[in-house]
Amino acid sequence: MSGGEVIEIEYQLTVDDYAKFNADVGMTDAQRRAGAAGLVRIYKIFICAVLVITFSSFFIRVSKAEIEISDFWHYAFESFVKAAPPFFIITFFVLYLRYIGKKSLHSRFKAICRRMLNVGENKAILSPAKLAFTKGQIIHSSEFLKCEYYWSGIEKVEILNGDLYLFLSALSALIVPARFFKSEEEKQRVYEQCVKWWKSAQEKAA
Repeated sequence: MSGGEVIEIEYQLTVDDYAKFNADVGMTDAQRRAGAAGLVRIYKIFICAVLVITFSSFFIRVSKAEIEISDFWHYAFESFVKAAPPFFIITFFVLYLRYIGKKSLHSRFKAICRRMLNVGENKAILSPAKLAFTKGQIIHSSEFLKCEYYWSGIEKVEILNGDLYLFLSALSALIVPARFFKSEEEKQRVYEQCVKWWKSAQEKAA
């Protein structure tokens, strides 16, 4: 890596790097909270549906003289017992997503992504490459391709779970794994310089 106005990083990504990126992006705390919130909504709808169905079916049966009004609590208890299994299953998943399963969900998502990516040679994305960061642009080059990106086209610069990501979109990024920096201090310096150039470009674009 050179100093001054150009920062150069030579690196080589692996399938695991791409799998980790997908897991990092797909299983953030915000994503987990959103998933839990979605299950809570289903949870509330389920409870309302059980109550409506229980009361409706009870009074329909009363109107047909199949049961008496005094049987309500017994009927309600039986209905709630039947609804208990899905109720507890949804409760478990809400608690799992929100409080318990961060590491296991991340590992599971990473394993799925690894299987999807581990097909073919993928020479273009797995070959040795070089990233050159300058004030005006980012240049990614390898034996198989060369791409140039302007800072104004980068959505955000972020260190997520140790790796440096320059997001091209919500689901794609230039990935620089932590192992290609000599130290945490070096990684932080590169990150801060990238953020400086990115913010400058965003201000000019605005």
